[in-house]
Amino acid sequence: MIQAYVFAGASGSGRRAVMADLAASGLATGAIEGPLGILLPPSEAAGGVAQDFAGAAVLAWGGLVEGAALPELPEGLKTLFILLDGRADPVDQFESLARLLAARTDVQLARLVTVASCRFFWENPALGPWLDACVRFSDVVLLAQREGVPNKWVSDLTGRFHKECYPCLFAFVKDGRTANPAEVLYPEPRRMSLAYDFEEEVPAAVEETEYEIVDETEDEEEGAVLDEDEEEAPPAEPYFERDAAGRRKIRLPDVRDFLK
Repeated sequence: MIQAYVFAGASGSGRRAVMADLAASGLATGAIEGPLGILLPPSEAAGGVAQDFAGAAVLAWGGLVEGAALPELPEGLKTLFILLDGRADPVDQFESLARLLAARTDVQLARLVTVASCRFFWENPALGPWLDACVRFSDVVLLAQREGVPNKWVSDLTGRFHKECYPCLFAFVKDGRTANPAEVLYPEPRRMSLAYDFEEEVPAAVEETEYEIVDETEDEEEGAVLDEDEEEAPPAEPYFERDAAGRRKIRLPDVRDFLK
């Protein structure tokens, strides 16, 4: 099974440096298993990739904006790092990712990591809903580029999600590195969204004889019959819901309007 690590966040947040550090540290310590494959979106410049991810297979693909499928993966690949388009709507990509993973039996989501530039979101408070969407789908949120940002803003941000009982891990990035790469890479789901919780097939069990119990003292209409309780379907992901016109009910600001 290929373990996939997906990296979200806005362009300019230092996501590639974080990915490179996690790749090198993870392979060196055994937190991830090689061979490693790297998928970059078409919007991401390919320059320097060979140096950033030495020894990894860098694969060309169309990204998730238009729901592109994964390219043919090298035989024996164990780990896959996927960088999302930092100039596109993250929810569109999260939804495409859910469809992609549901269709692949050989790829499993290990973790979804958002790299968030504190300075970028502090300077652009209108992008709060954009960041909120990323946090909902993330197992880990890495807070980068904190220089010049009030500590209270950072603590208020993390405190709000903790108060709302978000299970995701918050950690800091300094000079493109995290203090504990193994903790970031540990393949444990900690996201609020259930969009990637796919049902596994359960082997059929031997059917046992069931007996109907009827209380003859009651009217026939009030007879007690033991039926199996139907399992409730998981709630729909709010960010994926659309109105009658096909538009998303929860719409995000366009991050391109804020990127320089």
